[in-house]
Amino acid sequence: MKIDLHGLELSEAIIEVHYTLEECKSDGDRLLEIVHGYNTGRVLKNYFLSQKFLKSVEKEGFRLTRQKSPNPGTTLFKILDFSS
Repeated sequence: MKIDLHGLELSEAIIEVHYTLEECKSDGDRLLEIVHGYNTGRVLKNYFLSQKFLKSVEKEGFRLTRQKSPNPGTTLFKILDFSS
């Protein structure tokens, strides 16, 4: 599943990603592509690459592992577990 976060503040983006993870769970989708942008999306990119993000979603029952993305403006995750 792909989510485009262009133009969102960090707090809004976090909420949208959590909703999208729930959607992935409902659909059985195991890939999440977060489009945050390259230069202007640096704050979002830094957060979604952080351990803080991975720990926050793990508390909600989602175990993610980062996948190599060919585009520096996106972050790609494989969803390992939907235990929530």
